[in-house]
Amino acid sequence: MDNQPRVESKYSMIFSNGHMVWLDTCVQHIFAAKILLKMGLVLERWQEIEEIEDEITFLTEFVNNNLWNSQTQFYYDRYAGGKMSNVKSIGAYWALIAGIVPDDQNDAFVKNLENPEEFNRPHRIPSLSFSHPVYKKNGRYWQGGVWNPTNYMVLRGLDMAGKNNLAHEIALNHLKNVVEVFEKTGTVWEYYAPESADPGLMARPDFVGWG
Repeated sequence: MDNQPRVESKYSMIFSNGHMVWLDTCVQHIFAAKILLKMGLVLERWQEIEEIEDEITFLTEFVNNNLWNSQTQFYYDRYAGGKMSNVKSIGAYWALIAGIVPDDQNDAFVKNLENPEEFNRPHRIPSLSFSHPVYKKNGRYWQGGVWNPTNYMVLRGLDMAGKNNLAHEIALNHLKNVVEVFEKTGTVWEYYAPESADPGLMARPDFVGWG
């Protein structure tokens, strides 16, 4: 059932408009909306935040009803018409930091991060699951590259979900690899290879932004 289009009346317009539904965009919108909601409460802008509350509720229900695959215990994009993607991306973990993962799905969703066939590689966390056919050992940008900002996003999400031990384990792994690459090259890099302590393919050196 998870790979079949769902056209409940509430969502039919979204799936029938010929556009892809991007999971990370939806969840980032929820994350941002919750920040705006907090600001609105502090500023006492009661009327303005009603629409934001409705948007958070609608998108949270939409993501959990239509972008979650119960067989693989993961969130995915959906193609135009409703067919679900099979790409396991680190972008799905915006769901943790947005606080939308139901309690009964949380453990299974996080467990993907501990699976060596998915995201538990020598340098954690690759941006693409190891099991995907286009995964590259050298990372090649978003085909498995390890990025500081996405790692930070996952770590913050794990902390919020009460998975502090796993967050600590992943953080130490990432730090160890970044330091080892620095010792070999004398600089920090745009992103890193997931299978060895090396810069990612075509990664830019002296990357003092998120690097």
